[in-house]
Amino acid sequence: MNKNKSTKETARNKKKMKYFRNSFRKSRIGDGASDPDSDWTRSNQRWMKLRTTVQISSAIQKKPPLKREDSFLKRFSTRQIPETQETVEDTGSESASGDVDKSVKRRRRYLQKRRSVVNPDENFYFYWLMMLTVCVLYNLWTLIVRQSFPELQQSVPTFWLICDSMTDVVFILDIIVQLRTGYLEQGLMVYDDRKLACHYVHSRDFIFDMIALIPLDLLQLKMGTHPLLRFTRFFKVYRSVRFYYIVESRTVWPNLWRVVNLIHILLILAHWFGCFYFLLSEAEGFQGDWVYPYRPGDYATLTRKYLGSLYWSTLTLTTIGDLPTPETNAEYIFTIVSYLIGVFIFATIVGQVGNVITNRNANRLEFERLLDGAKTYMRHHKVPGGMKRRVLRWYDYSWSRGRIQGGGDINTALGLLPDKLKTELALHVNLSVLKKVTIFQECQPEFLHDLVLKMKAYIFTPGDSICRKGEVAREMFIIADGILEVLSETGKVLTTMKAGDFFGEIGILNLDGLNKRTADVRSVGYSELFSLSREDVLAAMKDYPDAQEILQTLGRKRLMEVRCVNKKYAKAQSDKEAAAYAAAHPHHHQSHHQGQVHQSDSSENSASKKIVDKLKHDVKGFRNVLKKSRCFPNELAKLESITKFVNHAIKRIIFVQIFTTNL
Repeated sequence: MNKNKSTKETARNKKKMKYFRNSFRKSRIGDGASDPDSDWTRSNQRWMKLRTTVQISSAIQKKPPLKREDSFLKRFSTRQIPETQETVEDTGSESASGDVDKSVKRRRRYLQKRRSVVNPDENFYFYWLMMLTVCVLYNLWTLIVRQSFPELQQSVPTFWLICDSMTDVVFILDIIVQLRTGYLEQGLMVYDDRKLACHYVHSRDFIFDMIALIPLDLLQLKMGTHPLLRFTRFFKVYRSVRFYYIVESRTVWPNLWRVVNLIHILLILAHWFGCFYFLLSEAEGFQGDWVYPYRPGDYATLTRKYLGSLYWSTLTLTTIGDLPTPETNAEYIFTIVSYLIGVFIFATIVGQVGNVITNRNANRLEFERLLDGAKTYMRHHKVPGGMKRRVLRWYDYSWSRGRIQGGGDINTALGLLPDKLKTELALHVNLSVLKKVTIFQECQPEFLHDLVLKMKAYIFTPGDSICRKGEVAREMFIIADGILEVLSETGKVLTTMKAGDFFGEIGILNLDGLNKRTADVRSVGYSELFSLSREDVLAAMKDYPDAQEILQTLGRKRLMEVRCVNKKYAKAQSDKEAAAYAAAHPHHHQSHHQGQVHQSDSSENSASKKIVDKLKHDVKGFRNVLKKSRCFPNELAKLESITKFVNHAIKRIIFVQIFTTNL
C-alpha cells in the first residue's frame, strides 16, 4: 500500500511540473519578447522556483505526523517534573553576557557528555551485549571442536583467523564501551569521565577483560596450531550472563527463556564432552571397547567422528547409559564426571519445564477452581437453571476480559509498587475511560489521583439491574465499557449511558435529601463498571472543595433533568388517561379540559411566584449586607461579607436558571 501511494504521489508531482513547464512555454511564446535569451533565462528561473516549491510541498506531505503526548496524561501525570535549566539574569553588562556565554557552553558540554555516556537502560547497551554474546558463543562452540578435529582447522585457516581477529576487536571495543558506561550513585546517573573510568578500573570486570585479551594464541607460532590456547577469551562469559538477565527482565515469557537457556547449556556440555571423549580416545590410541571405534571408511570422516562423539556424550549426560564399561582410570573418571553433570543439568531442565507448564496453567487452574466452587454451591442450593446460566456467563466473560487471571485489581496484581507509580499505571490503563468522564476533566489532578486507586471493577451480564429507585446510595459508578439504560417507574427507557458516563452521585451527595437512588439503571449487554464508595468520594471532596462544587453542580443539574423527565412522563400519562376518559365520557370532556388548563396555569403561576419571591429575598439580603458592612471596623471584613453573599446569590441564580429552563 505504501509503495502504491508513493508511486501515485510521484506521478502526480510529475504531472504538476509538466503542466507548469508547458504553461511557461506558452506564456513565453505568446508574449513575443524581443530578447529570446533573456526571456528564456527568466522563465527558466521561474520554472526552477516552482519545481523547488512542488518538491518542498511533497516532502511536507510525506513527513509523518509528530507523536504528541496526550493532553490528559500530561495534566494528570504524577511525574510533572520540569527539566533543570541553568538560568542567568542578564543585566546588560559585559560580565553578565560573559556569564551567559559560559553557562551556554557549560550546558552544551554537559549535553555532549550525556550523549557520549552509555546508559545501561537504553537499547544501545542491550544490542551491544547481544553482539558480545555472539562473540563469546563463537569461542565456546568453535575452539574445542577445532582442537579436537584438526582437519576442521586446516581446511579453512584464513576464515578462522579472520573470525578470531574480529572477536578480539569486539572485545577491545568493549573495554572502551565500559569506560563510558554510566552507573547509579545516590540514585542518579554519573556522567563524569574520571568517575566512570575509576569505577571501571577498580571493578572485577576490568580484571576479567585484561585476562581475556592475553595473547596466548601467539604461542601457536612456535607450538603449531592449537586453537584452545585462546581459552582466556572464556573470561568474557560474565557479559553474556548480564545479557541473559536483561533479556529475562524484558521478556514477557521469562520461564520459556530460562528453559531455552538451560537447553543451550546442555547442548554446549554435550558438545564439549563429545570433543573431550574423542580427545581421550585419541590419547588412548583408539584401543578398547569404550573408546571411539576409529576404523577406516565412514568412521574416519569428520562428520561421523563428531556425530559419534556427540552420541556418546548425549547418552551419558541424559543418564540413559547402555554404554561399554570403561577400562582405564582416566576413562572411569571422565565417565563419572559426565554422569554427575548430566544428572544435575537434566534434573534442572525437567524442573524448569515443570515450572513453565505450572505457571502457564496457574491462572486457568485458579479459574476452574472458582468455577467448580460456584457450580457446587448452586447445585447444593438447587439454584434455578436461568440463574445458573447467568452466573456461568459471568464467569466466562470475566475470564475473557482478564479479570480472573491477575488483571482485575491493580492493588492485588501490583501491590509492591509505590502509590505514585501505581497511580501513573492506572491512569495509562484506564486512559480511554477517564478522558471521557466530565468531572475528571474539570477537577484538580490530585482529586483524580486520590480516587483512581480506590476504583473497583465490576462486570454485569445482559439484563442485570445495577441499582433501583429508592435504594440507599452507597457508591457511584463510572462506565468503562458497555451500554446502560435508565428506566422509569413503569419500565420505559428514559435515556441511555455509555463508556465515560457516571451516575449515582445524587444519592452519595444527598442532593435529594433522602440519600436514595432516583432512577432504575439496567445493563443492556455485558458491561464493565468502576465503583467508588460513598466514604471514599466524601473523604476526597473534603480535601478538594473545588471538585466538590463541580460534582454538586453536575448532580443538581442531573437531578433537575430527572425531575423534568419524570414530570413530562407523568403529564403524558395523565393526558393519555384524560383522552381515554374523554373518549369514554364525551359530555364531561369539555369541563374536565377547562379544569385541567386552569390547574396547569395555577401550577405555573405558583412556580413563577416562588422564583420571584426568592429573587426578592436575595435583593433584600444584599441591602442588609451593605447596611451592616458600614459598621465593620476594617475594609477586609466588609469585603469578606459582601463576597460571601455574592457567592450565595450566584448559586441561587444558577439554580433558578436551571429550574426555569427545565420548565
